[in-house]
Amino acid sequence: METLRQDYQHDTLAVERYHIVDQLYLEAIKLLENIKMNLLKEEIKKSSENISRVLLILSILLAAVDANQEAGQFLIALYTQMIQRLALVPANRDISDVEKAVSYLRHLEALWKDKVLKECTVCCSDSDMKSNNIHMSDTLSRLQ
Repeated sequence: METLRQDYQHDTLAVERYHIVDQLYLEAIKLLENIKMNLLKEEIKKSSENISRVLLILSILLAAVDANQEAGQFLIALYTQMIQRLALVPANRDISDVEKAVSYLRHLEALWKDKVLKECTVCCSDSDMKSNNIHMSDTLSRLQ
């Protein structure tokens, strides 16, 4: 009985992690849209505050990537580039960098929903996630 409880807790935590990543993407996109509006209204303080939040989200996503996978290396480069470019937005007020980040994150979020969450739901509904060894690094390598 204890083993079943541990398996259930493991499966539940894994599903929650996958959904957390999705929520991070959605929150970053929402914040970037707000930044765009703030920049257009020349509300630099608000855009700077939101940039800080987006940089934190991107840093969390970056920390979750498995660098040993080819897809992981791509994501590391992409997240790093976005962090570097967005960090300069309050100074240079370049909306195009914000728009590019929104575009990239929308694409990544769509891939995440299409490839990862669907697979996670299938595995979890079969209560077989552990035996299928579905982990973030494995899933990221399949995104290509």
